[in-house]
Amino acid sequence: MPIQPISLEILLQKFRNGEIAEDLALLEILQESDKCFKIFSNNGLNVLLGSEGSGKTKFLTYLISKLTEDCWNPNHNLFGKKIHWLDVERPMSQYVKSIAKLVENVSLEIEYVLETIRFYSVLDLNPQQIRALIETDLLKSDCKPGIVVIDHILPIVSDMNSSPESTEIDLFLKKLIHHGHI
Repeated sequence: MPIQPISLEILLQKFRNGEIAEDLALLEILQESDKCFKIFSNNGLNVLLGSEGSGKTKFLTYLISKLTEDCWNPNHNLFGKKIHWLDVERPMSQYVKSIAKLVENVSLEIEYVLETIRFYSVLDLNPQQIRALIETDLLKSDCKPGIVVIDHILPIVSDMNSSPESTEIDLFLKKLIHHGHI
Protein backbone atom coordinates (compact mmCIF):
# COMPACT_ATOMS: atom_id res chain seq x y z
CA MET A 1 0.00 0.00 0.00
CA PRO A 2 1.52 3.36 -1.00
CA ILE A 3 2.28 5.90 1.69
CA GLN A 4 -0.24 8.73 1.75
CA PRO A 5 0.79 12.35 2.39
CA ILE A 6 0.10 13.63 5.87
CA SER A 7 -2.74 16.12 6.17
CA LEU A 8 -1.12 19.07 7.93
CA GLU A 9 -4.52 20.47 8.84
CA ILE A 10 -5.48 17.26 10.68
CA LEU A 11 -2.04 17.05 12.24
CA LEU A 12 -2.26 20.62 13.58
CA GLN A 13 -5.77 20.01 14.88
CA LYS A 14 -4.60 16.88 16.73
CA PHE A 15 -1.73 18.84 18.27
CA ARG A 16 -4.04 21.67 19.37
CA ASN A 17 -6.44 19.14 20.90
CA GLY A 18 -3.60 17.61 22.92
CA GLU A 19 -3.72 14.32 21.02
CA ILE A 20 -0.05 14.68 20.08
CA ALA A 21 2.29 15.45 22.96
CA GLU A 22 5.37 17.64 22.67
CA ASP A 23 8.73 15.94 23.12
CA LEU A 24 9.78 15.99 26.73
CA ALA A 25 12.96 17.85 27.54
CA LEU A 26 15.78 15.88 29.08
CA LEU A 27 16.38 18.84 31.34
CA GLU A 28 14.69 22.17 31.96
CA ILE A 29 16.80 24.82 33.64
CA LEU A 30 15.28 27.93 35.13
CA GLN A 31 17.80 30.73 35.41
CA GLU A 32 17.74 33.51 37.98
CA SER A 33 16.22 35.73 35.28
CA ASP A 34 13.18 33.39 35.21
CA LYS A 35 14.12 32.23 31.71
CA CYS A 36 13.59 28.55 31.13
CA PHE A 37 15.91 26.66 28.80
CA LYS A 38 15.07 23.18 27.58
CA ILE A 39 17.69 20.63 26.64
CA PHE A 40 16.63 17.70 24.48
CA SER A 41 18.70 14.55 24.02
CA ASN A 42 18.79 12.09 21.14
CA ASN A 43 21.39 9.31 20.86
CA GLY A 44 23.99 11.19 22.88
CA LEU A 45 23.44 14.52 21.13
CA ASN A 46 22.12 17.20 23.49
CA VAL A 47 20.37 20.23 21.99
CA LEU A 48 19.53 23.50 23.73
CA LEU A 49 16.51 25.15 22.15
CA GLY A 50 15.52 28.78 22.32
CA SER A 51 14.59 31.72 20.16
CA GLU A 52 17.09 34.22 18.84
CA GLY A 53 17.87 36.79 21.51
CA SER A 54 16.49 34.60 24.30
CA GLY A 55 19.78 34.52 26.19
CA LYS A 56 20.99 31.09 25.08
CA THR A 57 24.60 32.26 24.74
CA LYS A 58 24.57 33.79 28.23
CA PHE A 59 23.13 30.56 29.53
CA LEU A 60 25.74 28.52 27.65
CA THR A 61 28.50 30.69 29.13
CA TYR A 62 27.15 30.03 32.61
CA LEU A 63 26.82 26.30 31.90
CA ILE A 64 30.36 26.09 30.51
CA SER A 65 31.70 27.84 33.61
CA LYS A 66 30.10 25.16 35.81
CA LEU A 67 31.33 22.35 33.53
CA THR A 68 34.85 23.83 33.70
CA GLU A 69 34.80 23.50 37.48
CA ASP A 70 33.55 19.90 37.15
CA CYS A 71 36.51 19.09 34.87
CA TRP A 72 38.81 19.83 37.83
CA ASN A 73 36.77 17.97 40.46
CA PRO A 74 38.31 14.50 41.00
CA ASN A 75 34.95 13.23 42.29
CA HIS A 76 33.10 14.20 39.10
CA ASN A 77 32.73 12.06 35.97
CA LEU A 78 33.98 15.02 33.87
CA PHE A 79 37.30 15.11 35.75
CA GLY A 80 40.20 15.57 33.35
CA LYS A 81 38.06 16.32 30.30
CA LYS A 82 38.54 19.31 28.01
CA ILE A 83 35.80 21.60 26.72
CA HIS A 84 35.87 22.43 23.01
CA TRP A 85 33.73 25.54 22.44
CA LEU A 86 32.93 26.60 18.88
CA ASP A 87 31.36 29.98 18.34
CA VAL A 88 30.18 30.13 14.77
CA GLU A 89 28.34 33.46 14.62
CA ARG A 90 29.83 36.22 16.66
CA PRO A 91 32.78 38.53 16.02
CA MET A 92 35.66 38.78 18.50
CA SER A 93 34.24 41.88 20.21
CA GLN A 94 31.21 39.84 21.30
CA TYR A 95 32.67 36.45 22.14
CA VAL A 96 35.47 37.94 24.22
CA LYS A 97 32.75 39.26 26.57
CA SER A 98 31.45 35.70 27.00
CA ILE A 99 34.93 34.45 27.81
CA ALA A 100 35.49 37.26 30.34
CA LYS A 101 32.12 36.45 31.96
CA LEU A 102 33.02 32.76 32.07
CA VAL A 103 36.31 33.53 33.84
CA GLU A 104 34.38 35.70 36.36
CA ASN A 105 31.90 32.88 37.09
CA VAL A 106 34.50 30.17 37.68
CA SER A 107 35.97 29.58 41.12
CA LEU A 108 39.28 28.46 39.58
CA GLU A 109 42.51 30.26 38.79
CA ILE A 110 42.59 31.51 35.20
CA GLU A 111 45.39 29.06 34.32
CA TYR A 112 43.03 26.14 35.02
CA VAL A 113 40.31 27.69 32.90
CA LEU A 114 42.70 28.27 29.99
CA GLU A 115 43.96 24.70 30.26
CA THR A 116 40.43 23.28 30.23
CA ILE A 117 38.76 25.28 27.47
CA ARG A 118 39.72 25.27 23.81
CA PHE A 119 37.84 28.10 22.12
CA TYR A 120 37.39 28.27 18.36
CA SER A 121 36.03 31.29 16.52
CA VAL A 122 34.96 30.03 13.12
CA LEU A 123 32.94 33.02 11.92
CA ASP A 124 35.03 33.41 8.75
CA LEU A 125 34.94 29.73 7.74
CA ASN A 126 32.42 28.05 5.46
CA PRO A 127 30.51 24.94 6.61
CA GLN A 128 32.98 22.49 5.06
CA GLN A 129 35.95 24.28 6.65
CA ILE A 130 34.26 24.24 10.07
CA ARG A 131 33.58 20.51 9.82
CA ALA A 132 37.16 19.90 8.60
CA LEU A 133 38.52 21.83 11.59
CA ILE A 134 36.42 19.76 13.99
CA GLU A 135 37.48 16.54 12.28
CA THR A 136 41.19 17.35 12.31
CA ASP A 137 41.24 18.72 15.85
CA LEU A 138 38.69 16.65 17.76
CA LEU A 139 38.87 13.30 16.02
CA LYS A 140 42.64 12.88 15.99
CA SER A 141 43.91 9.98 18.05
CA ASP A 142 45.71 12.06 20.70
CA CYS A 143 42.62 14.17 21.49
CA LYS A 144 40.99 12.84 24.66
CA PRO A 145 37.22 12.75 24.57
CA GLY A 146 35.69 15.92 25.94
CA ILE A 147 32.68 18.16 25.91
CA VAL A 148 31.92 19.78 22.56
CA VAL A 149 29.78 22.92 22.55
CA ILE A 150 28.71 24.24 19.15
CA ASP A 151 27.02 27.58 19.65
CA HIS A 152 24.57 27.57 16.72
CA ILE A 153 24.53 24.69 14.26
CA LEU A 154 23.18 26.40 11.11
CA PRO A 155 26.55 27.84 9.96
CA ILE A 156 27.83 24.26 9.76
CA VAL A 157 25.12 23.49 7.19
CA SER A 158 25.24 24.78 3.61
CA ASP A 159 21.64 23.90 2.71
CA MET A 160 19.34 23.03 5.58
CA ASN A 161 16.74 21.68 3.15
CA SER A 162 19.16 19.17 1.64
CA SER A 163 18.39 15.61 2.69
CA PRO A 164 21.89 14.32 1.80
CA GLU A 165 23.54 17.12 3.78
CA SER A 166 21.25 16.55 6.77
CA THR A 167 22.31 12.91 6.75
CA GLU A 168 25.96 13.97 6.45
CA ILE A 169 25.63 16.32 9.47
CA ASP A 170 23.83 13.63 11.47
CA LEU A 171 26.60 11.12 10.74
CA PHE A 172 29.24 13.75 11.49
CA LEU A 173 27.77 14.50 14.93
CA LYS A 174 27.36 10.78 15.67
CA LYS A 175 31.03 10.31 14.77
CA LEU A 176 31.96 12.87 17.45
CA ILE A 177 29.80 11.02 19.97
CA HIS A 178 31.22 7.64 18.94
CA HIS A 179 34.73 9.05 19.48
CA GLY A 180 33.66 9.68 23.09
CA HIS A 181 32.83 13.37 22.96
CA ILE A 182 29.78 14.59 24.84
